[in-house]
Amino acid sequence: NSSFGALQPVNSAPANYVHDAALSDTCQAFYDVVMWTNTTPDINRYNDTIRFTQELSNYYAYDDGSAEWGYSLNSTGAKLAVRYDMPSGDSLRAVRFYFDPIFSTDDPTDGNFLLTVWSSLTPETIIHQNFTYDSPQYLPWGPNYFVEYPLDSTIWVPATFYVGWTQTNTIKMNLGLDKNRDNSDRIFYKT
Repeated sequence: NSSFGALQPVNSAPANYVHDAALSDTCQAFYDVVMWTNTTPDINRYNDTIRFTQELSNYYAYDDGSAEWGYSLNSTGAKLAVRYDMPSGDSLRAVRFYFDPIFSTDDPTDGNFLLTVWSSLTPETIIHQNFTYDSPQYLPWGPNYFVEYPLDSTIWVPATFYVGWTQTNTIKMNLGLDKNRDNSDRIFYKT
């Protein structure tokens, strides 16, 4: 029944932590973070520790990697976009989607789309449309496995950009939707 409102520094004395990039030649690092309370008396040792793995990598995502729901469009020419806001422009070489093979009246593997990147939705300004991949890939070994769709070429995106697809048929392709983290203000569609 206690709450602690004070901020606790992570990289200040006595825990001076600095990431050493020389430890790895990849753009990826995983850190096991453990936070615990040190109280006396500790009447319940089962709830005094929080653990999580922090990943630092070369991709940007709003979700936690698990899809509790699915989202789909069902008309030719329909568009879905997710807005990304970054501190500055950057390069974009690929997009990762998790298409959930949820049961529907149509075979979702018959779906077709054009991976699309916009700099603006109003007015609509398309930076890139990919023609290399046009069907969703469903991985057979369980839910929440993302498939990487490389762009035909690496492109430059501004600090705010939109990533999604333009649907080329009426087949529902259920994109995984994270309901644990509400980012509905960043999801746009046009039918």
